[in-house]
Amino acid sequence: MFPAVISQKEILIGDRIGESKIFSFLVPLKNNNVKGMYCVPLKVTFKSGLEKIEPIIIGLSSNNLLPSSFKLNHLYRNIQQSDYYNSGAAIAEFLFSIYGKDMKQDEFRKIIDYIKERSKWKDADFQTWRLVLKRALSSPATTLEEFIINEEGIE
Repeated sequence: MFPAVISQKEILIGDRIGESKIFSFLVPLKNNNVKGMYCVPLKVTFKSGLEKIEPIIIGLSSNNLLPSSFKLNHLYRNIQQSDYYNSGAAIAEFLFSIYGKDMKQDEFRKIIDYIKERSKWKDADFQTWRLVLKRALSSPATTLEEFIINEEGIE
């Protein structure tokens, strides 16, 4: 049995090479494998019914070089960061514009600051900021005033 981590099939039957104890397997690889070294378990079932699991190392390489960059033209919009601290708000404005929502960076930043202030966090780690961002992005509000009204309706 071959691991489905990199293979399209879980069960493969190997071909014995001559009279030796060496077998060859043709492994149909998934097309989304990343080149590199993999340590995967190989489960061998003998004719006697005995099963043995051994870790093996497989090195995958690629003949096709990935491009260093790729531009999705339908997602390309030129949005400038309006303030030094608005990098996240610029990304939010970009994402909102794709889905037809008009959100200004300064208003989005006000909403983020409001959520942080209400939660009484002194400083937030990445996971906390992820939750704050999710809360702000999932609101239908486009201004801080709308956000506060929606929040009061929830509480």
